[in-house]
Amino acid sequence: MDKDKRIETLKKLLSGKKYEEALTLAGKLTDEGSPEGEVALAELYYDGKGVKKDEVEAFIHASRAAEKGNADAEYLLGTLYMNDKDMMQDNDKALEMFQKAAEQGHALACQRLGFLYLDGKIVPKDEEKAETWFHKAARIYENGADENRDPEIYALGMMYLSGNGIRQDRQKAFGLFQKIAFRGEPYGQQMVGLCFLRGWGTGKNPGKAAEWMRKAAENGDIKARNFMGSFYAFGTGVEQDYKKAFEWYKKAADHGDSNGQTAVGQLYRAGRGVEKSIPKAIEWFKKAAEQGNPAALCHLGTLYLCDRAAGIDQKKGMELLHKAAEKHYGGAARYLGDAYKLGVGVEKDETKALEWYKKALDWGDSQARKNLIELGYNGQEVGSYLETLKHTVQ
Repeated sequence: MDKDKRIETLKKLLSGKKYEEALTLAGKLTDEGSPEGEVALAELYYDGKGVKKDEVEAFIHASRAAEKGNADAEYLLGTLYMNDKDMMQDNDKALEMFQKAAEQGHALACQRLGFLYLDGKIVPKDEEKAETWFHKAARIYENGADENRDPEIYALGMMYLSGNGIRQDRQKAFGLFQKIAFRGEPYGQQMVGLCFLRGWGTGKNPGKAAEWMRKAAENGDIKARNFMGSFYAFGTGVEQDYKKAFEWYKKAADHGDSNGQTAVGQLYRAGRGVEKSIPKAIEWFKKAAEQGNPAALCHLGTLYLCDRAAGIDQKKGMELLHKAAEKHYGGAARYLGDAYKLGVGVEKDETKALEWYKKALDWGDSQARKNLIELGYNGQEVGSYLETLKHTVQ
């Protein structure tokens, strides 16, 4: 087998996590003077894969490959110079190595330089330079020379999506998410689905949102499973089907996801997609509440406050609602307003009810608007209050 074919075999062994076989082949290539073999050995020693972790050995092999101009080795050397506090830390050398790799079109090196200029700890903070390096990384990824760096592509996509550390560009974010989604990465598929759902960087398309979210859900993405539950519950991009909604939420819940557990509890409480069962609703709400899920705390609180099937315990109900409210959960604040307005579990107090309804609006619960109006606020007063809070009520 010629050298080029053996290098391709080495890459396949590494991507297939056959580290011991990769170590053997990398050693043989290294003996023949191959920088690809040297850098593979350096990475295996650095990560401790197929061999005991040894940063000195990693440094030796990376140095040899870097002398031959290997960009991967230059990037790894930069990482070693920056992170090894006990032996070889040298921030100037690290910067030099990252720049050499970046000049050769090494996307990770470009990204690292972007973060260094954004952070400003070892180079003067320069947001313009940071953005320039992030853009270079994006172009390299877009042109296909990404070396299967899906987590890094995802991270850059999230930066473009949010505008955090870089000027917002949702079209670029969408393109980066698509790149990893087409390779079957569930977190990329989930973000492509979300972009189609929200119209981020592409036109809104609920059908495509559901299509991509289903792929992510079937590939094990927990958030996507919850989205599929909500899609079927509300008929978003699919025909409304509470039974299927329950099935998807349950898949998330069975993996310990508190949002999925809360949704399963809600469906048991309402008897949608499954036979109504308050005891089972409480069981699932408790699982999510134990993880601090504010919606679960709120739903559990309302059950104890006024549902006979739950075994009314108004003191416990109020405690749970307050716990949810401490997390600024708007629904809990609204229910506390109701409790004070009606005198359920507490003495009737319209002043406190008003305070809680205002907090509910402040924390995003638009239903509290109606409650404020019922307490004597007119629509104009509520609108003025909302404008003060800079909160848009849907």
